[in-house]
Amino acid sequence: MGAPTRPTEHPEDAVLVRKAQQGDMDAFESLVRKYQQRVYALCRRLTGAHQSADDLAQETFIRPISLWSGSTPRGPYTPGSGRSRSTPV
Repeated sequence: MGAPTRPTEHPEDAVLVRKAQQGDMDAFESLVRKYQQRVYALCRRLTGAHQSADDLAQETFIRPISLWSGSTPRGPYTPGSGRSRSTPV
């Protein structure tokens, strides 16, 4: 596995994120499809359990939607980056 990429290395993702932030569900679904396996794999490694990993992966994609509605974007968001976390776990 290579080094993690930066959001600026995938400008098409930045466009999809901006569209998703504006309510474009097709853009959001594209991001989910692109990152869901990677996010799930990370969650599975962290939890060691399918159901917990599945729940965490789903929350990873759902949380930004609730944060984006009614808030101004503050910078790049990468699924699984933790950028959307507003309170410590």
